[in-house]
Amino acid sequence: EKVAGKNKLIKEVASWALKLPQGTEVFEKNPDITELLDPAVVQNITKKRVQEQRRVEKKQEQEVAKREAPEFMTRHDKPIVDVTLAADGRHLFTCSKDKYVLC
Repeated sequence: EKVAGKNKLIKEVASWALKLPQGTEVFEKNPDITELLDPAVVQNITKKRVQEQRRVEKKQEQEVAKREAPEFMTRHDKPIVDVTLAADGRHLFTCSKDKYVLC
């Protein structure tokens, strides 16, 4: 009975393996189970993990770029604390308690 259900069990393990999160260590901790899986399934799982890793890295890079991008403001939200004029007299700069400088 156990031998007859082996193929069904391996298919079920393969379906669950595809649904595991990216950072799991199940395959490293259970190499005997990994060896039972079809090489195509293992390759598919590896491919999926690499794609997920790339997606996470790309998302982190986008978040960093978004944080570093300057924010356009037309006015201050808090009271102005200082005003200065550029040396050439062409630009007026204001700063406020909201810690932004506007030109």
